[in-house]
Amino acid sequence: METTETSSAADKRFDEWVNNVRDPAETSNEGVRRISTGETFAEYRIAKLPSGLWAMDSSMAYRCGNGRGTGMPWSVFESREKCVEVFLKRARGMFGLELNCGSVSERQRVAQKEMLGLLEESLFGFVEPEPI
Repeated sequence: METTETSSAADKRFDEWVNNVRDPAETSNEGVRRISTGETFAEYRIAKLPSGLWAMDSSMAYRCGNGRGTGMPWSVFESREKCVEVFLKRARGMFGLELNCGSVSERQRVAQKEMLGLLEESLFGFVEPEPI
């Protein structure tokens, strides 16, 4: 009986997320914003929710070497600025990880440096790419 109640609560939370976050974000997002080198990509979408909060999803990966990557489903934040801040923190963290396993190539090491350069703040802060 306990498992059913736990599953039921999880199902309810999932349904609430679908109805209040995922579906509204899918229909009202600004479009995909992508930062890319030939060997890496990091992309995100941001959407204003009907509640006045903001949502962001993201994915990023290497296209060479060990192919490491990560993603985040639609998640809620208090502001658009916080969405960008979280994306940058995740991307800089992912591409800043030490590349020390045997499946890492020199191409991946070069791509890592290029991507970290694209994720740096300029004199005026991080410049967001236009949606594609």
